[in-house]
Amino acid sequence: MRLGLVLHREFHEQGRWVSALTPRLIDELCRRHEVCWIGDQRTYEAVLGDLDALFSCEPGWAAPKLDFSRTPALRAKLAEIPSYITFSDPHDNRWRERYFLRSGLGFVLGYYYEPTLRHFRRLPPERLVHFPWAVPDEWIGREPIVFRGQERIACFGASRHEAYTVRNWCRTFPFVDSRANSGVENKVMTDEEYAAWLATLDAAIAAGSDDPRYQLTTPKYFEIAAAGALLFAQWTPDLARLGFEHGVNCLVFDRGSFEVLAREYLARPEEFLPLREAGRELIRRRHSLSVRLDEWEHHALETREALARARRGATVPVRRPPRTRRRPLVTCIVDEPGWAHDLKARNLARALSGRYQFKILYQRKLRARWLDAADLILVFYWMQLSHLERMGEAFARNRHKLVLGVCSHQEIEGDRRKPALEALGAARAVFANNLALWRELSAELDRPVFYTPNGVDTDFFAPAEAAGSAACGELAVGWAGSLSNFGPDERGFDSCLVPAVERTPGTRLAVAAREERWRDAAEMRDFYRSLDVYVCASRAEGTPNPCLEAAACGVPIVTTRVGNMPEFVEEGVSGLFIDRDPDSLAERLAFLRDAPALRAALGRGARRAAERWDWR
Repeated sequence: MRLGLVLHREFHEQGRWVSALTPRLIDELCRRHEVCWIGDQRTYEAVLGDLDALFSCEPGWAAPKLDFSRTPALRAKLAEIPSYITFSDPHDNRWRERYFLRSGLGFVLGYYYEPTLRHFRRLPPERLVHFPWAVPDEWIGREPIVFRGQERIACFGASRHEAYTVRNWCRTFPFVDSRANSGVENKVMTDEEYAAWLATLDAAIAAGSDDPRYQLTTPKYFEIAAAGALLFAQWTPDLARLGFEHGVNCLVFDRGSFEVLAREYLARPEEFLPLREAGRELIRRRHSLSVRLDEWEHHALETREALARARRGATVPVRRPPRTRRRPLVTCIVDEPGWAHDLKARNLARALSGRYQFKILYQRKLRARWLDAADLILVFYWMQLSHLERMGEAFARNRHKLVLGVCSHQEIEGDRRKPALEALGAARAVFANNLALWRELSAELDRPVFYTPNGVDTDFFAPAEAAGSAACGELAVGWAGSLSNFGPDERGFDSCLVPAVERTPGTRLAVAAREERWRDAAEMRDFYRSLDVYVCASRAEGTPNPCLEAAACGVPIVTTRVGNMPEFVEEGVSGLFIDRDPDSLAERLAFLRDAPALRAALGRGARRAAERWDWR
């Protein structure tokens, strides 16, 4: 659209903005639309008739204070197009409200909703469009979030104003790392350096003042969460409206709770990784710059249509966005931070957060009140209940919300079968991650059983550009997982994999065993990328997640017909099947060692298969 942008162009081009987010907003408006810069009254009056919309940005500071309705003709022309004005300081309203009401402009784009309504007492609510701060899409991280080992919580920004009393109070604690960098008082970084620095933080504080005039959800709230740091958020009246939820995607504090929350985080920082992931996903889903401008453009187009209908005599008010219904709360109970079910819960939250709220809890810290508050309780494998006997009464009264999972046949074999069926039969529903389990449990249980295979993040797990080691004549054969979980024989490690590699010249075995040491997601991605073949020789599995991750990295899969590998692997296209004996595996390894072109084709097929199993 042809957009009239009321703004001093030199102000923008000289980088005189305080917030790092505003110049990105202006640049993106210019990229998306045919922008006519308006820096004075004469230019405004000359171009108004040719505009599709008008956007006045921070008049009296970054933009001139124009007389938009100086004549009846100007007022009439202005009334034909959607027109907006932005103010970043609602508390400084001595002239702003009066200026807007007499301007003839249609809407205030309010960075802050409740504070604007409180300070602009004569502003009709239907003329306020909530336009919160938005983070450039490229600033929102995509790398897996890990704890970087920082022993203090960062606090930064301006200090020399009554608007920062709570922020300055936070700085007094010994566990707070106080920084002087500020866009207002001490800008020591470029905006790009600032974004890169934020991405190095584990946790940071966004806070203002005890004075209600200054309880604003400022850019720091959005920037900290977008960088993947844990957001310590002082409460503001807009916080819930924006989707920030204590214990879900941030920690909301006041003077009474700050120290307790901070020390709880510093004692167990790894347990807060799901909150950091959820905070970053909130920004990506609701507060990225592309999302914000899509929302504004939608409002502008609707307004144009309504104004056109009104000129034709069919007056139709502009529809306000519908009130957002509360999303059902899904509470995921996982065993340990960073383990498979924790990662699965985070990926579910990322993929479904537009429809549901997610709360990820570790079983050793579970409290009855959290079960009572949930709309759905997700337990990934029924054997977790044996570690939660202290919560028996809470589970009993919430059984109508309980969905229990079964991850492999090992969980329902032998002595486990009877207690397994009893536990599963008491749940509201059951889910299984491969078709064989699904068919068996559907025949056994009188309640819904769902087939829910695991997924893989194909954005993160992706092929490397460099070739594998087999290009140098040696076949790198990989295996990853736990040797103690149900024992190494269940994995076929000692009985099948090791002897098969030993008897196949020109191959070497690469192992990433959990018992050896813990590897984060980035290390595992590097491990998969170093391989030429990934092998699964298990007797029983649900979804062998390393197979999905290796395939996503373009590594051919050689596997027993275990779990949902028959659904994932297509023989000769994305991998090869073996019998569970070293001779069968050795034969396949020798075949692949001598067929580099086939390995490359299988790797491409494995990647295509993984893309169909992406969490999205």
